[in-house]
Amino acid sequence: YMVRVMYCEMLGHDASFALIPALQFASDPNLLTKKAAYLALTQLLDYKHELVLLLVNTLLSDLKSDNFVVVASALVVATKLIGADLINAVLPLVTERLGHPRESVRKKAVMALHHFHQMDPDRSGPLAGMDIERHFRTSLCDKEPSVMAATLNALYTIAATNAVPFRQLIPSLTSILKQVVEHRLPKSYDYHRFPAPFIQIKLLKLLRVLGAGDKAASDNMSAVVALALRRAAAAGNHTIGHAIVYEAVRTITELYPNPQLLASAAEAVAILIKSSSHNLKYCGLTALAAITRVSPKYAQEHQVAVIDCLEDPDETLKLKTLELLVTMTKANNVQVVVERLMAFLRSPSCSSDEVLKRHIAGQVVELAEKYAPDTTWFLRVMAEVFEAGGEVLQPQLAHNLCRLVAEQDSELHTAAVKMFIGILNNGATPASSARPAAAAGSDGGAAATRGVLPEILLCCICWVLGEYGQLAEQLPPPWKATLGQVEVTSCEVCIIRCV
Repeated sequence: YMVRVMYCEMLGHDASFALIPALQFASDPNLLTKKAAYLALTQLLDYKHELVLLLVNTLLSDLKSDNFVVVASALVVATKLIGADLINAVLPLVTERLGHPRESVRKKAVMALHHFHQMDPDRSGPLAGMDIERHFRTSLCDKEPSVMAATLNALYTIAATNAVPFRQLIPSLTSILKQVVEHRLPKSYDYHRFPAPFIQIKLLKLLRVLGAGDKAASDNMSAVVALALRRAAAAGNHTIGHAIVYEAVRTITELYPNPQLLASAAEAVAILIKSSSHNLKYCGLTALAAITRVSPKYAQEHQVAVIDCLEDPDETLKLKTLELLVTMTKANNVQVVVERLMAFLRSPSCSSDEVLKRHIAGQVVELAEKYAPDTTWFLRVMAEVFEAGGEVLQPQLAHNLCRLVAEQDSELHTAAVKMFIGILNNGATPASSARPAAAAGSDGGAAATRGVLPEILLCCICWVLGEYGQLAEQLPPPWKATLGQVEVTSCEVCIIRCV
């Protein structure tokens, strides 16, 4: 009956008619019936449902049972269905089960405590005044790896909010990681010949939180993190090995900077970036970006491989590569990076996403302002950005560009007038008009090639020609015969007079 109820629920039908029978079956002395009822209740209810209150007495009775299977089942249900208002009812029995002779019961008791902490993370409610960390510290030293692994998840959740009280656990955690890496755990924890890889990943994440920015803590764990990285990188070309390498690299980048560790991390990342898998390339780029934020010099070693990722058809990978290139940008390569960013900004995938377009355009503007080799290049890049992403840009950028032009000499004024007249003649910036017609017709710059320029670009053109149009060798015929006023209201530039 309970199995059929769960099947109905899985198909999307309302199975609430079976709630009362399921509560009754949960008290059945038959173990299979009890487990089926518990499983059905976890599917039909959540911890906010009012009928959970009727289940508390059954849970309390089962937590006291001599049958460890019944106790384990009750702990699983407590993890799923006990809310903050019912924690006090079951907490004493759950903490007692941390000392149960069966490791499966101890593991599930740790998981239940972890759930209770998530219900009351500030410990201002049912867990007020309780030293829950003491129970987790004790369970961390459990002789069974499964109990220890469950404790790692709970410690990570707590340490993520405040790592300082748990830094005294670093010697214990590094000792555990060393034992795992050296294959001292039972073979049942191996996965594709990697020793307990999921426990390694949990330990590396926890060490990353505890050692972030702390030199003493970082020094205590650097040797074992390097060992985990080295063993994982040398163990073979398997996804789980790459996962350990990625987590080890991320841990190294969060610790207090260690040149030797960073060099090892940069070497390991090369394997991921050069992989044929898009997922591994993405992980490699993410890891390299983390290394670059700590020490930019390591990015230069992989610059060619990073550039090759731009040719990948995967748009997500291409965007990640562009973000990495932004962090790698210097004065000597800014023109290449900006050219790549502008090509992506004009692509159909970017043109159809307003948030992405705003993000990429903002990155181009930031790089151009920071690393522009000369004012003429900066002026040309800003005109291209205004054309490709004008509708998502802030009008303040037009004000800033006009102010910059006003502060320059007559040579720059002449170049600006010449460039803007060319834009009016061609209906697009030089970079856009140079593109194939088919490509231009499929992206966000298509409007420009049809003679419709974005308003923010027209604001700048009108102001520059209004102020310095007399420097032009020859104005376009339509503008020669136009005398009067051009009012630009939406961009709030001003009312200018064309001459």
